[in-house]
Amino acid sequence: MQKPQTPPDIGNADRSGGILATSILALVLVLVFIALRFATRIWLVKRVGWDDWCIVFAGFGHVIGMGLIAKQIGYGFGRPAYYLDEHQMQEFMKYAYGEWLQTFATLTFTKISICLLLLRITITKAFIVPLYIAIGILAVSNVVLSLCWILQCTPHLDKAWNPKMPGHCFSKGQLERIIISQAIISIISDFFLSAFPILILRKVQISYRSKVGLCMLMGLGVITGSLSLVRTVLNYQNVTNDPTWLSNPNWYWRTWEVLFGVAAACIPTLRPGYKWLIQKLQTQSSFQRLFSTFISRRKTSKASTTTEKPKKQHQCIGSKSLRAVSLKGHHAGNTSDDSTLRTEDALPIQNFEGSFGRDSYEEKGSVSEAFKPGLHIHGDLSTNRPLHFKRCDSEARIAENKSFEITIFEQRDSVGGLWHYTPLPYKAQPHVNGHINGSTNSAMDIITRDLPTFNTPMYEDLESNLPLMVMQFSDNSFPDAQLFAKQETVLEYIRDYAEDLRSMINLEHCVEDVRQTGNGWEVSVKAMGERAARTEQFDAVVVAVNGHTDWPLLPPVEGLDLWSEAYPESIFHSVSYKNPAAFKDKRTLLVGVGPSGSDISRQIGSVSKHPVLVAQRETSPYYTPQSFTQELPGLVSLSPSTRSATFSDGRIEQDIDAIMFCTGYAYTFPFLANLTPNIVDEPLYQYIFRTETPTLAFMEMNEKIVPFPFAECQAALLARIWSGRLSLPSQAEMKRWREEVIKERGVGRGFYALDPPLDLQYMNEMHDWCAKASKAGDGGRGKMPKYWDKKEWWEREMAAEMKKAFNKQGERRHEVQSYEELGFRFE
Repeated sequence: MQKPQTPPDIGNADRSGGILATSILALVLVLVFIALRFATRIWLVKRVGWDDWCIVFAGFGHVIGMGLIAKQIGYGFGRPAYYLDEHQMQEFMKYAYGEWLQTFATLTFTKISICLLLLRITITKAFIVPLYIAIGILAVSNVVLSLCWILQCTPHLDKAWNPKMPGHCFSKGQLERIIISQAIISIISDFFLSAFPILILRKVQISYRSKVGLCMLMGLGVITGSLSLVRTVLNYQNVTNDPTWLSNPNWYWRTWEVLFGVAAACIPTLRPGYKWLIQKLQTQSSFQRLFSTFISRRKTSKASTTTEKPKKQHQCIGSKSLRAVSLKGHHAGNTSDDSTLRTEDALPIQNFEGSFGRDSYEEKGSVSEAFKPGLHIHGDLSTNRPLHFKRCDSEARIAENKSFEITIFEQRDSVGGLWHYTPLPYKAQPHVNGHINGSTNSAMDIITRDLPTFNTPMYEDLESNLPLMVMQFSDNSFPDAQLFAKQETVLEYIRDYAEDLRSMINLEHCVEDVRQTGNGWEVSVKAMGERAARTEQFDAVVVAVNGHTDWPLLPPVEGLDLWSEAYPESIFHSVSYKNPAAFKDKRTLLVGVGPSGSDISRQIGSVSKHPVLVAQRETSPYYTPQSFTQELPGLVSLSPSTRSATFSDGRIEQDIDAIMFCTGYAYTFPFLANLTPNIVDEPLYQYIFRTETPTLAFMEMNEKIVPFPFAECQAALLARIWSGRLSLPSQAEMKRWREEVIKERGVGRGFYALDPPLDLQYMNEMHDWCAKASKAGDGGRGKMPKYWDKKEWWEREMAAEMKKAFNKQGERRHEVQSYEELGFRFE
């Protein structure tokens, strides 16, 4: 490249100071954004993914680029080329050559990071595939353009900056086309990735304001694309005879493009940190904000405490300093699709090898509100693990906000529990729960064979089976949404509610074993990717998973295993149901119609042969006969030789092509294999405490309840008892209560079934008990659970009828936001 032969009008001007200052500022901002992102991911989210590492690579490239800019400044960048000697020009061109390669790579890693971030929040295949295609295009184009840039001169690469070397180089036009090609790809990808959140969020049932805010936050790439557009227009400046001077404006636009690209990739990930900071700046303590009088995280305190002697007739479990761990993820639920199952059919706790790790809650047909939260009930957390506390002076009575140091273990890489939609794998996976009955061809083994490791019973187009005002937490209303919320609406609601707990959550941590020791509880937990589990000690453990929505339960039907061996592709359970495609043009028998069964029957009926045979031992309040259904009594036997089914009234139906079981789940707590007796053989006091070891507690063990408020009231009671503000009765009294319930409702699942209004009565009783607690350390009552008044009581009892009326609206139901629109009135 020949430098200008005449001096410029501006003389020997020097812009190097501005270039250097801009370089330093951009570098500092890039490093700050990346540091904040990693601080958020490590200390609050407690997970680092490939999207994070990609932005690190981009930051590393930017550091290299700024180093190259510093070298270019040293050789005349920012001054007219006319005043530079030959050596300076060659050295400048050499470092500019490298800096452009760095720019290609940095921008590519930034955009791939954004793609990977979007993949973390996208569950629909229609969105996932385009993102993977975008990643492929970005990677391939970067490699191709980089090779073109590297090989612009042959056979000697250094001819690109040393014109005296022999060989041939691309013309100015060809170099310009390389840079423009990179810019065009950058512009298209920026605007594509900025628009993508709109596509993801447009059907999510959240307020319009929330949608706009999220889209703006995740659409910062528009700025990057605009900057790229400007520097493309100015591209001619890079291939002039005076690149040290005339390319300065282009360089500024390019630098800001990189900076805003990194910002666009990092800012959306900082939301947990922002919420944490706001929480810290509030007048209330951060502990009171997220737990009020529910279990509190212990602040660092080394003050000595004295121990009070417990009263003889009461179980007092106060603690000055408890280290708590919430185990979540298994199940959660309200109504079990077990209408064909008698109480005595229910299975006891199953301790299957490996079964612990699945994040489902109760299947909930139209899923109601299953999500087993942890101590501070957050459906979002759903983590099959217990809550643990480090042992201290166990009788010391300290206010809740200084009593607990909480650790939460969550097996998934994000919170959400049951409400995560988990697609089935394309290929069969290893059996995650072993063989329940030892037969590799049994119906149970076939049903569970292809379940994902973190399966949930969510299916496409699933909607809650409780109206929003009934299922929500007392201190957090749902955003504007349809009356019976969609799965994605509830998932977002839970995630938002759980934000304040992020600093306590250990994501991708699987609890393998919990056992009692002489001074508390020993918990074995293994982080994903690690070979060995580690052991931690706690004073107390809360199992924040109800254990009855994970492992499918099948009724005792004669010939079921023989049928499954003969027609393995014809047996299904709602645990793995995702859509009705497998039932197209098939004569289908559906067994059990709780909330999920009722919902699934309508979906199957849209594609299967008619009528859909619906077998149920008891009529479900959620089920409404349809024009395409035929109602039958309980299923008794199956005959594979004739493909027929026999029912309790003696009726026989033949030519059965497919059988869908919506018959509920067995209790499963594999990490409690060493616990004897189990919680089915020895039911829990108030469905929470083990009478012999009340430092082991369970949340939301009950069925047919309103999960979110139910868990809320149990957590409020647990916090008051473990902090010493309330006392448990004597073991004799607790056992007496247990025996009375057994006489009334039996053992097993019957013990834990609280059909409305029993769930409402229980929650109001827990409210009244909490109200008797002594004052908290700050002199207040602490967070009180909800008390159900007459109107709320009526809303709960009418929920099933409302859901029937809601479903009858067809597609118009998506516009219904109140039960008054369905003709219901409270008087």
